[in-house]
Amino acid sequence: MALSISITGTTIKITGNTYDHKEYFKSLGGKWDSKTKSWMIPNAETNKKKINEYINKHKKIRRCGFCGEPGHNRTKCVAYAKKQKEDAIKLAEAARRNPPRKFEMLKHTPYCDCNYVPYNYNKEEVGLVPNVCNRCFLWCCAKATPHPKMPNNQFEYTCPCHGSSMENLLNDTRGT
Repeated sequence: MALSISITGTTIKITGNTYDHKEYFKSLGGKWDSKTKSWMIPNAETNKKKINEYINKHKKIRRCGFCGEPGHNRTKCVAYAKKQKEDAIKLAEAARRNPPRKFEMLKHTPYCDCNYVPYNYNKEEVGLVPNVCNRCFLWCCAKATPHPKMPNNQFEYTCPCHGSSMENLLNDTRGT
């Protein structure tokens, strides 16, 4: 509605987006002042009360952007939170059905630490999702083994097909 009210002596001055309300202001004895672009209404106690009631009655109420109900926004909307939780559950289920490409690539070896980890939404566990271990993620293929001089370093490996981890790094042309 965006109306601004100011009281000066014997008149009540109303400015703002008044066009839709002009008939009501006329009924209160108001006159349009084209110089100030405002309605001038006689300052009577009954007019003050009527104008306040009218403005409160016609105030726009903020509504939730998700459900459309008044009194809250999306961050406090129960329906939105429920939908977000359902989407998180679906996401976790989809990740379990279709795990990442290298998930358990080294499963047949003692080097794989891939597992399923809890997936949380709003501090509540909604399911388990696959977690790719560093070796499966970084190593070139399932034939790779730890570097003989550094068996505990997961970043250093040798592969009979692709060479060492350093050779793989230097031959990597992705993004160039």
